[in-house]
Amino acid sequence: MLKKVQIIEKSSGRVKIQFSFNLADDVFKQEDYITDAWNKAIVNGVVNADQQENYKIEIFENTPTNK
Repeated sequence: MLKKVQIIEKSSGRVKIQFSFNLADDVFKQEDYITDAWNKAIVNGVVNADQQENYKIEIFENTPTNK
């Protein structure tokens, strides 16, 4: 399964970054995806760590991966 997480800047509506998580089984909670994506965006320098309220984080439904 593939789960996608987008971080969107609220003021502009622009997608700042998108991550895909490839899962063997769905063991993570929604909060885990949000936290992981937010931390990766900080490391990549895409978002300001002190201004999370300025961003919207969206999780896409699971989609099958190509084998």
